[in-house]
Amino acid sequence: MACALSVKESVYGALLKLACKRCIAVIEEYFTEDEKLYNGFLVRYENQDCYIIILNKYRTIEQKIFTLAHELGHYALHI
Repeated sequence: MACALSVKESVYGALLKLACKRCIAVIEEYFTEDEKLYNGFLVRYENQDCYIIILNKYRTIEQKIFTLAHELGHYALHI
């Protein structure tokens, strides 16, 4: 029997699919001690239309969902 995804995992997965449809890479990294205050950020490569959202792997799934949605909002507002 397959294990059902939790609602949180489903929401996170849906946001990842949305990012993928917009050609935005999403990666999770363990932030350094100096960066631990940050939840994540959106990076645009100069002179290119490539974007990456980097999420703090130390955060909970709830914080990652909020941060991913927040950064997708920045992308939508600034493209």
